[in-house]
Amino acid sequence: MTGPGRRIGGALLAALVAAAAGCSAAREPETGSGAPSREVRVEGARISLGAGGAARLGLEVAPVAAAQASVERSAFGRVLDPLPLVEPVLAQRAARDALEQARSEYARARGLHEHDRNASTRDVEVARLAFERAALDERLAAARVAAAWGPVAADRGDLEALAGRLAAGTAALGRLDLPVGEVPGSAPESVALSIVGRASAAVTARVLGPAPSADPVLQTRGLLVLVEVDPPAPGTSFAAGIATREAGAGAWLPASAVLWYDGEAVAFVEVGGDAFERRTIERVRSLDDGWLVGASVRSGERVVVRGGQQLLAAQVLPAAASD
Repeated sequence: MTGPGRRIGGALLAALVAAAAGCSAAREPETGSGAPSREVRVEGARISLGAGGAARLGLEVAPVAAAQASVERSAFGRVLDPLPLVEPVLAQRAARDALEQARSEYARARGLHEHDRNASTRDVEVARLAFERAALDERLAAARVAAAWGPVAADRGDLEALAGRLAAGTAALGRLDLPVGEVPGSAPESVALSIVGRASAAVTARVLGPAPSADPVLQTRGLLVLVEVDPPAPGTSFAAGIATREAGAGAWLPASAVLWYDGEAVAFVEVGGDAFERRTIERVRSLDDGWLVGASVRSGERVVVRGGQQLLAAQVLPAAASD
């Protein structure tokens, strides 16, 4: 045999395919010169079927989709003291009321000054300074709310009502933290909390959003959760399971594309025309009806999802016969 690859005639390919599939195969007709009418070329892990070869073998290929695995991690948390959360919300409400009053006084002084000078220039200036100071106080109060609540403050229009419920003890706000280095996946709408010291069933908590800061001691990232039924007291500990994003996400490979050769999982990737390349794949995680694989197969590439055993037989059996 000469050249870097092996050339397999159509008759030999038919025999190999029949051996792999367990059925009979017809011999390909030959040309007048004695050369086969169709030809398969095997070069290492690459196999070229020639024009129309994939269709003759009934191969089916499909694109590989990007995937991100998720796994449930044990999270832990505690019920927060409501005062540091309630105080800035109520302070912002008071600052808004003061701002509206200062705006009204400033407008009144300007109107009196412009109408028969019933207010002095000094009165107008004092009212203007009071209005500007009230505006600054309101901005400071809003910044304190944002620092205490984080993104939740911008997403919830009923923050004042929630603060009132926390102050009255009819609801409890908790912080749920993931282990160090873990990042939440898409935030769930609710989680089931196991309250420490309670023998009853898990308590359902609504997820409000990400916590405004990392834990200063553990350096973990957390979520704010709201317990509205039978709320536990501040300081109570709890645990829950949270789905997290798995590092090393890659592509989803359907189970029908996975073959086994020499103790390793392999798949055939279309590399152009009727040519395919056998690649060893490494499973990152099992997903529904398939695998999450790393860099061995990339999103957008096309893999053989039906008929891969025939390609594997065409590659492996001739090599075994030559040995």
